[in-house]
Amino acid sequence: MKQILDVSGAVSAVKKFLIYNPQPAPDTGKQGENGNIYRCLNGIRVEVSTIHAAKGETHDATLVLETKYRKLYDMNDVYEMLEFLCVESKPRPVYDANHPTTNKSIRAGFMKRLYVASSRPRHLLCLAMHKDRMPPVIRVKLTQQRFWEIIEV
Repeated sequence: MKQILDVSGAVSAVKKFLIYNPQPAPDTGKQGENGNIYRCLNGIRVEVSTIHAAKGETHDATLVLETKYRKLYDMNDVYEMLEFLCVESKPRPVYDANHPTTNKSIRAGFMKRLYVASSRPRHLLCLAMHKDRMPPVIRVKLTQQRFWEIIEV
Protein backbone atom coordinates (compact mmCIF):
# COMPACT_ATOMS: atom_id res chain seq x y z
CA MET A 1 0.00 0.00 0.00
CA LYS A 2 2.87 2.35 0.80
CA GLN A 3 4.34 1.74 -2.64
CA ILE A 4 1.04 2.18 -4.46
CA LEU A 5 0.27 5.42 -2.62
CA ASP A 6 3.90 6.60 -2.80
CA VAL A 7 3.98 7.79 0.81
CA SER A 8 7.76 7.65 1.10
CA GLY A 9 7.92 11.42 1.62
CA ALA A 10 4.71 11.64 3.69
CA VAL A 11 4.48 13.39 7.02
CA SER A 12 5.00 11.31 10.14
CA ALA A 13 1.26 11.21 10.98
CA VAL A 14 0.53 9.40 7.70
CA LYS A 15 3.42 6.99 8.22
CA LYS A 16 2.28 6.30 11.78
CA PHE A 17 -1.27 5.63 10.55
CA LEU A 18 -0.03 3.08 8.01
CA ILE A 19 2.03 1.06 10.51
CA TYR A 20 0.66 -2.49 10.69
CA ASN A 21 -0.54 -3.57 14.13
CA PRO A 22 -1.28 -7.32 14.47
CA GLN A 23 -3.34 -6.78 17.66
CA PRO A 24 -7.12 -6.65 17.12
CA ALA A 25 -8.89 -3.40 17.87
CA PRO A 26 -10.37 -3.25 21.39
CA ASP A 27 -14.02 -4.31 21.64
CA THR A 28 -15.99 -1.38 23.04
CA GLY A 29 -19.32 -3.15 22.71
CA LYS A 30 -20.70 -0.24 20.69
CA GLN A 31 -19.79 -1.37 17.22
CA GLY A 32 -22.67 -1.27 14.76
CA GLU A 33 -24.97 0.80 16.97
CA ASN A 34 -25.93 4.33 16.08
CA GLY A 35 -27.14 7.12 18.33
CA ASN A 36 -30.81 6.31 17.75
CA ILE A 37 -30.90 3.11 19.79
CA TYR A 38 -32.49 3.19 23.21
CA ARG A 39 -32.37 0.42 25.77
CA CYS A 40 -35.38 0.09 28.05
CA LEU A 41 -35.03 -0.88 31.70
CA ASN A 42 -36.35 -4.36 30.82
CA GLY A 43 -33.56 -4.82 28.26
CA ILE A 44 -35.64 -4.25 25.14
CA ARG A 45 -33.69 -2.43 22.45
CA VAL A 46 -35.62 0.23 20.50
CA GLU A 47 -34.20 1.74 17.34
CA VAL A 48 -35.64 5.00 16.02
CA SER A 49 -35.15 5.22 12.29
CA THR A 50 -36.69 6.29 9.02
CA ILE A 51 -38.74 4.13 6.68
CA HIS A 52 -35.96 4.36 4.10
CA ALA A 53 -33.37 3.10 6.59
CA ALA A 54 -35.58 0.13 7.50
CA LYS A 55 -36.07 -0.98 3.90
CA GLY A 56 -35.09 -4.62 3.54
CA GLU A 57 -34.99 -5.24 7.30
CA THR A 58 -37.41 -7.20 9.46
CA HIS A 59 -38.38 -6.24 13.01
CA ASP A 60 -40.55 -7.67 15.77
CA ALA A 61 -42.65 -4.48 15.89
CA THR A 62 -42.87 -1.26 13.91
CA LEU A 63 -44.39 2.06 14.92
CA VAL A 64 -45.10 4.43 12.03
CA LEU A 65 -45.55 8.04 13.15
CA GLU A 66 -47.51 10.34 10.90
CA THR A 67 -45.60 13.13 9.21
CA LYS A 68 -46.66 16.18 7.30
CA TYR A 69 -45.57 16.65 3.73
CA ARG A 70 -43.13 19.54 3.41
CA LYS A 71 -45.02 21.56 0.79
CA LEU A 72 -48.62 20.72 1.52
CA TYR A 73 -49.19 21.38 5.22
CA ASP A 74 -52.62 19.75 5.20
CA MET A 75 -51.32 16.42 3.85
CA ASN A 76 -50.35 13.83 6.47
CA ASP A 77 -49.03 10.55 5.18
CA VAL A 78 -50.95 8.16 7.45
CA TYR A 79 -54.19 10.15 7.11
CA GLU A 80 -53.90 10.18 3.32
CA MET A 81 -53.72 6.36 3.31
CA LEU A 82 -56.73 5.66 5.56
CA GLU A 83 -59.24 5.31 2.74
CA PHE A 84 -56.96 2.81 0.96
CA LEU A 85 -56.59 0.77 4.17
CA CYS A 86 -60.39 0.50 4.38
CA VAL A 87 -61.28 -0.30 0.78
CA GLU A 88 -59.03 -2.73 -1.09
CA SER A 89 -60.79 -2.09 -4.41
CA LYS A 90 -60.23 1.68 -4.31
CA PRO A 91 -58.01 2.72 -7.26
CA ARG A 92 -54.48 3.43 -6.06
CA PRO A 93 -52.70 6.67 -6.90
CA VAL A 94 -49.92 6.38 -9.46
CA TYR A 95 -46.77 8.48 -9.39
CA ASP A 96 -46.39 10.76 -12.40
CA ALA A 97 -42.74 11.64 -13.03
CA ASN A 98 -43.81 14.55 -15.23
CA HIS A 99 -45.86 16.01 -12.36
CA PRO A 100 -44.15 14.90 -9.13
CA THR A 101 -45.73 17.57 -6.90
CA THR A 102 -49.38 16.84 -7.67
CA ASN A 103 -51.51 15.43 -4.86
CA LYS A 104 -51.82 12.15 -6.77
CA SER A 105 -48.03 11.73 -7.09
CA ILE A 106 -47.48 12.71 -3.47
CA ARG A 107 -50.11 10.19 -2.32
CA ALA A 108 -48.43 7.50 -4.44
CA GLY A 109 -45.16 8.25 -2.60
CA PHE A 110 -46.95 8.04 0.76
CA MET A 111 -48.44 4.70 -0.24
CA LYS A 112 -45.08 3.27 -1.23
CA ARG A 113 -43.45 4.34 2.06
CA LEU A 114 -46.37 3.04 4.14
CA TYR A 115 -46.14 -0.30 2.34
CA VAL A 116 -42.42 -0.54 3.09
CA ALA A 117 -43.02 0.37 6.74
CA SER A 118 -45.96 -1.98 7.21
CA SER A 119 -44.15 -4.93 5.67
CA ARG A 120 -41.23 -4.77 8.18
CA PRO A 121 -42.72 -6.18 11.41
CA ARG A 122 -43.06 -9.87 12.25
CA HIS A 123 -45.63 -9.43 15.03
CA LEU A 124 -46.97 -5.90 15.55
CA LEU A 125 -47.63 -2.89 13.35
CA CYS A 126 -48.76 0.41 14.90
CA LEU A 127 -49.75 3.49 12.95
CA ALA A 128 -49.80 6.66 15.05
CA MET A 129 -51.73 9.75 14.06
CA HIS A 130 -53.61 12.55 15.78
CA LYS A 131 -57.09 11.38 16.77
CA ASP A 132 -58.72 14.46 15.21
CA ARG A 133 -57.73 13.14 11.77
CA MET A 134 -59.52 9.81 12.26
CA PRO A 135 -63.03 10.27 10.77
CA PRO A 136 -65.71 8.24 12.61
CA VAL A 137 -66.69 6.36 9.44
CA ILE A 138 -63.07 5.27 8.90
CA ARG A 139 -62.79 4.23 12.56
CA VAL A 140 -65.87 2.01 12.19
CA LYS A 141 -64.59 0.45 8.96
CA LEU A 142 -61.15 -0.28 10.42
CA THR A 143 -62.42 -1.75 13.67
CA GLN A 144 -65.54 -3.60 12.51
CA GLN A 145 -64.66 -4.62 8.97
CA ARG A 146 -60.86 -4.83 9.05
CA PHE A 147 -60.62 -5.91 12.73
CA TRP A 148 -58.07 -3.27 13.72
CA GLU A 149 -57.64 -2.24 17.32
CA ILE A 150 -57.59 1.54 17.77
CA ILE A 151 -56.11 2.82 21.01
CA GLU A 152 -56.14 6.47 22.06
CA VAL A 153 -53.05 7.50 23.97
